[in-house]
Order: sequence, then structure tokens, then C-alpha cells
Amino acid sequence: LGVIAASVAGPILGDSIGYLVGRRYGENVSHRRVKKRWARAQRWIKTKGAPAVFLGRFVAFLRSFVPAAAGAARMPYRRFLPWNVAAGILWGTGSALLGYFGGQQFETVVRWAGRVGILLFLAAAAVLASIFIFANRARGRRARKWK
Repeated sequence: LGVIAASVAGPILGDSIGYLVGRRYGENVSHRRVKKRWARAQRWIKTKGAPAVFLGRFVAFLRSFVPAAAGAARMPYRRFLPWNVAAGILWGTGSALLGYFGGQQFETVVRWAGRVGILLFLAAAAVLASIFIFANRARGRRARKWK
């Protein structure tokens, strides 16, 4: 129960801090790559509104930008907080329970992870070999063309 409480409180507090940082510092983003993501997150906030805060919790790159973008976009905190809390509860509880049940089935998870890992390795090796073969053939054709 303590793990669930911590895994729910962490995202809620973290996103609230991100909101406050975005509200305080807004557009002061210096790196060009971050500026692109920042602009995307702000557009998303403006088009989707408060539900974007909820959905942003479950999308990899948005997870770190949406709270600050919501603050910078001057979304009222009273609109931000309920969506943040709902997403934090679902995210934290789901993560904790997934870890708990995954731990109970540890041997099964490890066995399947090993099989999937081997398959991914073989697939990656096949792709790399194909790229190598096609690159060498193309290089050979270009060399014969210039002779």
C-alpha cells in the first residue's frame, strides 16, 4: 500500500512542480531541440485543453513537457490539478500493480523476456546483414559503372 501511495504521489507532485516551473519561467528554453518539443507540447495543450494533461502522462515525450507547457500556457491550476491527479492515480497504481504481479510471475516473465530478447537480437542481426549486403552490392554496381 505504501508503494502505491508513493507511486501515485510522485507523479502528482512532480507534475505540479513542472507546472509551477512552466508558469514561472515560461518560454525561457534555450536548446533548439527542446524548443521544438516545447512548441509541440504547447500546441497540444491549446488544442486539447485540460484533458491533454491526463493524456500527456501516458505519452513518452509529452510526459516531461506537458506540465510545464500547461503552466506556461497559463492554464488555471484548478483546471490542471484534477486531470493531473486522475492521471497520477491511474499511472501510479497501474505501475505499482504491474510491478507486483510481474514480480509474482518472475520466472515466467524472465523466460518470455529471454525468448523475446533472442528473437529481437536475431531480427536485428538479419536487418544489419541485409543492409550490409545491399550496401556492398550498390557500391559494386557504382564501381563497375565508372569503369
